[in-house]
Amino acid sequence: MGFALRSDPVSIVPMNRPRVVFLTRDSLYSRDFLSTFLEAHPSEMELVGIILSSRAGGRGGSLVTDAWRWSRTVGVRYSAYMAWVALVAPLLLRAAPSPATLARSAGIPLLRAADVNAPGTHLWLRERSPDVMVSAHFNQWVAPETLDLARVVCLNIHPGPLPAYRGVDPVHFALRAGEDELGVTLHVMAEEIDGGDIVAQRRRSVLPGGRIPNNRRLYREGGEMAAGVLASLDTALLRRRPQPQEGRSYFGWDRIRPRG
Repeated sequence: MGFALRSDPVSIVPMNRPRVVFLTRDSLYSRDFLSTFLEAHPSEMELVGIILSSRAGGRGGSLVTDAWRWSRTVGVRYSAYMAWVALVAPLLLRAAPSPATLARSAGIPLLRAADVNAPGTHLWLRERSPDVMVSAHFNQWVAPETLDLARVVCLNIHPGPLPAYRGVDPVHFALRAGEDELGVTLHVMAEEIDGGDIVAQRRRSVLPGGRIPNNRRLYREGGEMAAGVLASLDTALLRRRPQPQEGRSYFGWDRIRPRG
């Protein structure tokens, strides 16, 4: 998903140490992203908080209700895959530490939030006073009034080659379409989902092994990209470019199950 500049034109001014808040959830992919980012942590940046989603299926109900709705939408097989990524793989594959563990070890304030747009979350964000918010593998819609709490910009890591494969799980849909190339994009959030300006992008050939190895590589590279952009944020934002009209596509959760 994506990000937004302030509603008025952004004034790009040099910042010695931009204050950054990450939005994520605990999963194999978020662990890959955050650990890679922290390894490349630019000294010019101050990570002042992590919002960790406590929402199970993105709907805001109970765990059982969310799981039932989720399986009805995407099917049992895809639900099992997501459970593996979120709960099982981080343990069996000896993945990097969880966002909560990373926050605790680095002394970074962490908020577990079922609703990123709730008044309590807004209060916590105002206390952090971020210049930038960065989202990676986050499972909640972020309202404009929440995005506006970042003084400069909100950015999103999208594991797809925008403008193609906007929406959910671009790796899933790209592999199903038989693509031989994938991509990862750092982009500005716009009102249109995944429609904001591109700040940085890489393209890579498909790895064997399906969704998991390809997503892991893209989120790791996304961590490297985000660290590089935040190290020279003013220059990166000046070089951002609009997404071209040609080659756009969008996929939602309702298309996860094969049709026909």
